[in-house]
Amino acid sequence: MFYLQTNTLNRTLITEDGKENRESFSCVRYIKLHTLTNRSEKKVFYNKDLKMHFESSNLYRNYEIEIVKVFVEFEGDLKKAQDFQRRLNYKYDWIQVEICNNGKITNIGNLEDIRSNWLLLRQKLQDDYAGASVKDCLDKLSNQFLDDDYFNNLFIRYYEYGLLFPTIPEKHTDTWQDKRIIYLDTFTESQMIETTTFFSENDEFKTYNLNITKEANNNHINLISANGQLERIKKDNLIQKCDVKVKYFYDESIINEWNFGLERIVEPNNN
Repeated sequence: MFYLQTNTLNRTLITEDGKENRESFSCVRYIKLHTLTNRSEKKVFYNKDLKMHFESSNLYRNYEIEIVKVFVEFEGDLKKAQDFQRRLNYKYDWIQVEICNNGKITNIGNLEDIRSNWLLLRQKLQDDYAGASVKDCLDKLSNQFLDDDYFNNLFIRYYEYGLLFPTIPEKHTDTWQDKRIIYLDTFTESQMIETTTFFSENDEFKTYNLNITKEANNNHINLISANGQLERIKKDNLIQKCDVKVKYFYDESIINEWNFGLERIVEPNNN
């Protein structure tokens, strides 16, 4: 199955004389989600009050994420920077993830392969690009690749795979909702709280509203507006479509607006 992922950042700089200067950045990814072998697990527990044993079972679905195509565009004539960022988007190519039927991520299965692939990609990037900023970027990423927790965070970052696997259980009540920490992008200052609330359903889909708020101790960001909506396919518990818009500022003179989108498609176009 294929997904079209779009990440667009519009930034408005308000000058001292009140004029607005705008710049934009966009990243478009075509993702192929491969279904791997599922596994099930049964557990027996004892209820002291009822004095009875009960059995519960969980289903674990395994997926592999392939990056098929990437398009990156900066404002202005920055072809080298665009190509560098485009190639960086392949750094997690073929990562494997396991999802429980309660919606939680339980394992990332091939970290050593991902780390080895990163070393090869890094070497190619070093050969093709020069400069202190390139080296600093690659060094920072190499340090992050040593940390197992860093890979878990990929699935709570909207810019990466944060919309692909929301923590929605396969079965829930009409009053269900869940909160989780998310990040908009790769910066720690963009940490926020996402509240997912069940909204409606039909024979094929379930629809959820997303409300994003900042943490009480996050003094870096001032939110203007932040919300979204997603559709989940009932048959396989995967996303059909999701859109999130977040408008905020760090400094009153610079207003940032992220538009995140994810949509299941038949196949990538040939452009």
